[in-house]
Amino acid sequence: MNMRRIRYCFHRFCAEPVIVVWILGALITWAPLMIWLAGHGVIDLLHSDWSAVVLLLICLLAIWPVGYVLAVAFMGRWVMRACEQCNGGPYRLGERVMILSGPWSGKVASIREKFVGQAGESLSTVDLGDEIKYPGQDLVPDYALLRLSPRP
Repeated sequence: MNMRRIRYCFHRFCAEPVIVVWILGALITWAPLMIWLAGHGVIDLLHSDWSAVVLLLICLLAIWPVGYVLAVAFMGRWVMRACEQCNGGPYRLGERVMILSGPWSGKVASIREKFVGQAGESLSTVDLGDEIKYPGQDLVPDYALLRLSPRP
């Protein structure tokens, strides 16, 4: 696998901050729980009892949404800004960008307008030409864009 492909995969992963927050949420809840369980001898029990393994997996899956909510509450905006910067943001009007996620994934366009969404999220209107049929279809979150034009 060449370096360009690896870099593109990284940018595609970063274009989905929900997945990044989901992983962080798992770490937030699973790490303290596993440390607590290890201190109480549950990890030693896993070597001899398969039903304990199944119960542990059920427990980890059950608390995963709690970690997601905590991660969104405390790190959601930070993760979106970090993903935007990893992909080349903040963007300016007229810059060439590639759309990394959504229905226009893989399309190259230029930025026409900038907006701030309801949650403080940066949004851009991109020039897709005659392909859009409805207003708002050309509105893309900045974390889902990848800068193609060089920085001035």
